[in-house]
Amino acid sequence: MEQRKKNNLTDLLMIHGAVLLFGLAGVISKGITTGSMMITFGRVFFSSITLYILCMATRTSIKLKSKSDFMWLVITGAVLALHWFSFIESVRVASVAVGTITFSTFPLFVTFIEPVMFREKLRLKSVICAIVMLIGVFVLVPLDDLAGFSPAGLAWGILSALTYALLSLMNRRFSAVYPGSVVCFYEQSAAAVVLLPFVAVMRPAVTGIDI
Repeated sequence: MEQRKKNNLTDLLMIHGAVLLFGLAGVISKGITTGSMMITFGRVFFSSITLYILCMATRTSIKLKSKSDFMWLVITGAVLALHWFSFIESVRVASVAVGTITFSTFPLFVTFIEPVMFREKLRLKSVICAIVMLIGVFVLVPLDDLAGFSPAGLAWGILSALTYALLSLMNRRFSAVYPGSVVCFYEQSAAAVVLLPFVAVMRPAVTGIDI
């Protein structure tokens, strides 16, 4: 019983930590002067390096079982790159509130995409839960925070939600096969490679404060 309580507390702390880090991502992105493309590239580039070091430190093998898995992880990484770019662009074009609210609609996309991807039956309970969750998001955020609303910000935010829904469903393929750190390493690395040509062409200016 004590061990179960300890595990529950650890899981709860990890959830709150993840929410805090995600919230900070929007706030920090809003304050950085360089473009969304460079912010996204910097995020996935340094994440991939950190994850590689973590895998090496914990002696976690990063070897994949097949070329098919590698190709799927590359595709998933491209989706991840689009997700982060669209979320950051939504925050910068509109506001942190708009970006966060629109991103939080991803359960709606999951509810309707999941049955198509996995040939599962659409359940009424899932639809109701997704709608209730969406209503809860709008209730929790003060309307005054929506002053920065813009159609472009809304569109980018919805794209962020859609790509995150796809990302979470695509990760199902790997969740039972590879450790999370390995999956994230390949996805972050693939995202960095996908974004590199755009960054090389655009050559966005980066200040010391941005770093």
